[in-house]
Amino acid sequence: MLLAISTRRNGERARAGRFELPRDGTLRLRSGSEGLRLRVERGVLLVTREGDGDDHVVTAGRELLVTGPGLVVAWALEQASIAVQRAPAGAPAHGQPALASSL
Repeated sequence: MLLAISTRRNGERARAGRFELPRDGTLRLRSGSEGLRLRVERGVLLVTREGDGDDHVVTAGRELLVTGPGLVVAWALEQASIAVQRAPAGAPAHGQPALASSL
């Protein structure tokens, strides 16, 4: 099932799912009101979000939960594999991104 997240990868339209980014590659995501989950499977990302004054470094095996709508940009500090999903049910509608380790 495709998610309601508009994404761009290195200037091209892409869809939610799994992405491979080269070092210095970027991924633009526009989340809906449900937010999204970015999981780094390999590599390191610097993630910034519209309206959030902080940038977030996310390493392999960790994920970032972004709640609420807005533009999110992920920049690969090294070659990276990323999985993008809709935020889990019950995630808060608004607030600051939260880092989590995988279980």
